[in-house]
Amino acid sequence: MYVFTYIFISTELQILTIRKLNIYTNYKNRIAIFIIINSMKILSLKMRKMKKTFVKSILVSLFISLIIMGCKKDEVTPLRPAPTISFITDASYITGDATVFSGDTVLVGLQCDWNGTDAMKTLTIYVNDVVSGSPEIIPENYAQTFKYLVKLTKSDLISEKWVFEIADAQGEKSSVSLTLTTDAGVRPKPTIEFITGVDYTSADKSVLESTDVLVGIHSLWNDIDAIKNITVYKNDIVADGPIDIPQNSYNDYSMDYHIIKGTHPTEVWKFEVTDAKGQKSSVSINLALIVPVTFNQTVTIGAQECTTDNSYYSLSTNLTYNAADASNNQGLIDFIGAYDATNFTHITSPGATIATLPIPYPTDMANWTIFNNTMFSTTLLSASQFEAITTVDQIKSQYLDPKKKAKDITVDYSYTFLTNGGKYGIFKVISITPGVTGKMTIKIKM
Repeated sequence: MYVFTYIFISTELQILTIRKLNIYTNYKNRIAIFIIINSMKILSLKMRKMKKTFVKSILVSLFISLIIMGCKKDEVTPLRPAPTISFITDASYITGDATVFSGDTVLVGLQCDWNGTDAMKTLTIYVNDVVSGSPEIIPENYAQTFKYLVKLTKSDLISEKWVFEIADAQGEKSSVSLTLTTDAGVRPKPTIEFITGVDYTSADKSVLESTDVLVGIHSLWNDIDAIKNITVYKNDIVADGPIDIPQNSYNDYSMDYHIIKGTHPTEVWKFEVTDAKGQKSSVSINLALIVPVTFNQTVTIGAQECTTDNSYYSLSTNLTYNAADASNNQGLIDFIGAYDATNFTHITSPGATIATLPIPYPTDMANWTIFNNTMFSTTLLSASQFEAITTVDQIKSQYLDPKKKAKDITVDYSYTFLTNGGKYGIFKVISITPGVTGKMTIKIKM
């Protein structure tokens, strides 16, 4: 505040006074001061003839009033508080910038609260400064506080800035934002594996028909997309499923699965997990059928001129035939007993070259039209190893370098064979009577 002892109303005084008071007054007060000063000037001109003491008293009083008015501080209007908005913190929500794959959907939770006075009216969402959809009109019963869940789907753009803006009845606004960046890498797949353990089958194996095979499956998500289901395939055909994965196991799921072995020689079982984005992973296991030895017979087969035992033998009937009966049943014959100076006592296939054999072969088979082609292979199995064979797989493992004749067969030696119909077998020589009139006794397993 400024106090003057002597007041002289002049243009310079007006300017000085206004300048001095500028720091204390607002715009309206300045106008009022200007009017008062000029009124004082006019008054002073009219009262020149009055005594100086009286005039000075009036002017001093007016000026003091002016000073008091000018020194009164402006009233400050308080700022109106804005509503508040914030991200909800939850394991399933994102609350800030994130890198995701194109097409991904992320969840954003928003907590909105009024300023205590003005109801909230709208929630507007912007993506890259452009309004996304229409502003959400807030119902009256949620005008003071509400939670809002937003699903955002990432586009092919490299970057998206999402802004969430709340506005109240007085136009006051608040906002939060986050940026989604497209991951340029390859989207990871879920994982799946076999559970190992004493009770579980986790690798290829051979089993008997109708065997119950327990398989354990463990699947994990890719840290982004929930795993949804598991489909079971048998030899590329859907055998079971899709088996839905419970929602509370969206990231980690295990299950037991029972396979009953069928009659097919080999079954490929595949377990395929699929996630929410259609990404798939699989594991598979091969189950081979163990075919037990069901044919265990001993038979004597004569050489070509044997008069006591027939020379033609059928595995399917387990019978021997003479030449005439064999000719009438050509499709049944698998073995023919024979002897010659080159191959000695041997078993030959009907499909082998036998024209050089002594009579009756060339004559007996001259009119045959069906020649089953049985193949033979010599093994190194001992007699006890032969007796230990219980499955066809064991026989197959010994079927190596096959020929059309089992030549110079020897007692206690074993020979594997494959019939024209695709059946594997093995025989062990029990005894031999050499010569064209001789014979051989063999024990057969199939």
